[in-house]
Amino acid sequence: MSEDKEIEIERLKRALSEEKVKTSILSEYSRFGLWEYHVADDLFYQYKPLFDNINDPISHFRDAVIENGSVFADDLPEFSGFCSAMEHGEDEVSCEIRVVNENSDTVRLKFEGKLVRDEIGLPIKYIGRVLDVTGEETAAEQLSDKLDPLTEVYNLNAFRELTEEKRKGANRYTNAGLLAVGIDDFRGIMAKSGTEYTDYLQK
Repeated sequence: MSEDKEIEIERLKRALSEEKVKTSILSEYSRFGLWEYHVADDLFYQYKPLFDNINDPISHFRDAVIENGSVFADDLPEFSGFCSAMEHGEDEVSCEIRVVNENSDTVRLKFEGKLVRDEIGLPIKYIGRVLDVTGEETAAEQLSDKLDPLTEVYNLNAFRELTEEKRKGANRYTNAGLLAVGIDDFRGIMAKSGTEYTDYLQK
């Protein structure tokens, strides 16, 4: 086999490896966004805007974000540690920080990333996901209003929303299943056996 073909095979293997990482990142939940950090070039690519008034890609990532003032001062040590971990080639990196986003809103973001190496083991880039923690908490609060006041179990509309959310996050690379458990004539059981028994049954 010629040297050119071997190089091309290695390039394709690396591309496939990167796609598998991206798929694993997005397979759990549909609300995750992707990001990449190219080690040698010190370039940060955001698949959707994460920081206010910073164009993509972000060059000199650490300095650009700090100078922009998007990250809360109290969270700068966390952010700097995150950048240092990538600069030193750690296999997995993460941080949770408060930022001002493109809409001038304050949000809490959680970054998680994995290192991709070349065929001889040198660091190339980080591929990661970012979760809007503030948005997740808001969604959880809204969903908590959809509990049945009697059973404290999600009502039918909430169940449908949860199912749709998980369905959107599913893909052909991941196995998924749905289990619905119900109790027939729950009110009748409660009337006959009392609330103490039915409370135990629910738990």
